[in-house]
Amino acid sequence: MSKCTLQPAPGVWVQTSNLWDINSVVIAGTGPEPTATVVVDPAWFPEEIAELQALAAATPAGRATHVLFTHGDYDHVVGWQDFPGSTLIAHPRAARRDAAATEQHIAALDRRNGTVRPRPYRYAPAAAFTSPASLDLGGETILFFPAPGHQADGLFAVLPQRHLLVAGDYLSDEEFPFIYDSLAHYRSTLLLARELCQKYGIEQEIPGHGHIAASSAEIEYRIRTDLDYLDRLEAAVAQAKVDGLDVRQAIDRLQDFTFRGEPISGLAAAHADNIRLLYGEKVEE
Repeated sequence: MSKCTLQPAPGVWVQTSNLWDINSVVIAGTGPEPTATVVVDPAWFPEEIAELQALAAATPAGRATHVLFTHGDYDHVVGWQDFPGSTLIAHPRAARRDAAATEQHIAALDRRNGTVRPRPYRYAPAAAFTSPASLDLGGETILFFPAPGHQADGLFAVLPQRHLLVAGDYLSDEEFPFIYDSLAHYRSTLLLARELCQKYGIEQEIPGHGHIAASSAEIEYRIRTDLDYLDRLEAAVAQAKVDGLDVRQAIDRLQDFTFRGEPISGLAAAHADNIRLLYGEKVEE
């Protein structure tokens, strides 16, 4: 069974996996003629995906009509095959992912966990991806916005009538910014999140990992503190370069960096990857 399943808004269910607190979301139309049900980032273990299937089957549409990838990282894309007949929505760049590498990551993690799937995992073929700007649920619309920074293929989903943002791997209470695309893009995406929250009166935000932000004040706190980390990191790396430090020396200097007032030693490898990226090295999750 999953770690927990919450219903933060009518027609929205958030299931938290036992693996890395990954959040999968089921969104059902609640309008006068609900025609669509979207499953977001279905993960991770087969019994957890079976729970998502049951949630989708109990919606007015009777099944998942669409699967949404907030981005193409392997921990967010494992369950799409378990919703046959659904339309896949993702950022266009998700179709350019290295399918073999994603499949290898998932197979290796399954071996470590002793996970047996009903079929070998295969990444979605390029022809399966669609990239609409919005989706009609039947009297209500989900809006999609490119959200690069964590990865180049990030995507936000906004439900204006339910004042809800599904953010993927942004705005978490358990992670600081993990940057695999660009710090500048990451900053722009955080500013976009603030803009969307103001424009649509967002009151709840669902991150890819961790707990739901259940108020506009909590969402703004996450935006502000994420921006603070980016600003301090950018300045510290720039100073390290001025001082003639190489990337290894910079990582050593910045190993005591804090986030939201706490040491980030438990996620030191991701922090070191951020420094490597700012030094121009290629990093991958």
